[in-house]
Amino acid sequence: AALLILLFIASASSALAGIPVVDGITPVGEAVMLEALTRGKFMSEGGRLVQFSVAEKPVGGAVLSGGDGRAYREFIPSSAGLLKVRATSDGNEASGLLLVVGREDEVVVVEAPAALWADQFGLYPMEGAAEARKNIAARFPVIYLQAGLPGYRAMRIWIKEKDFPRHPVIGPGAISILGQLKRMGIKVRAVIGSPDTLRAAGKYPGMLIGFEPTPGALKVSDWAEAQDAVSKGPVPQK
Repeated sequence: AALLILLFIASASSALAGIPVVDGITPVGEAVMLEALTRGKFMSEGGRLVQFSVAEKPVGGAVLSGGDGRAYREFIPSSAGLLKVRATSDGNEASGLLLVVGREDEVVVVEAPAALWADQFGLYPMEGAAEARKNIAARFPVIYLQAGLPGYRAMRIWIKEKDFPRHPVIGPGAISILGQLKRMGIKVRAVIGSPDTLRAAGKYPGMLIGFEPTPGALKVSDWAEAQDAVSKGPVPQK
């Protein structure tokens, strides 16, 4: 099974319009269920046609959302890569990212905001974080693991405003997400994050990298050292 893509479609007049898309990750060749929630002015509303597309190509025909407002469409990716998923309903649309991972790929998990913020309130990004992220992504698939505040929607906005590379934001919960990645057979090369997240990740394969002392993890002083550690490896697989 794959982590689901949950696309929230809100009508233009809705007070809840603009609810963000939940991104996803899946191995190549494995079915993922695209899911959209159509909403009325204040709550979910069914009986609406929803058209899904991946990489600007329609996935089947339009499907009707059920009584709970949810519409589903199965998709099986044939090749690895970062794909844009879009859902449209009644002239409105929402989009998200689906990371399709190859059998030999190793994913780098970056905790957000702990491994991105330089201060408690997120006013400034960590020095060198964006550039190091781009360099790491040139070699390895990357996901952001959303853990704790400020929450999924605010984290997505922050990443965009600070001009960070856009990658799927998955979460919350390191144990839950890393457990699902292992069950899907997705290899994790490294987890970069806070002591709490690294302690939770310790039971799974992959390097542990942090900016604070954590038992079992490599402590680095900046993102340049983190990038170097990720590049060198190696990664033991259980």
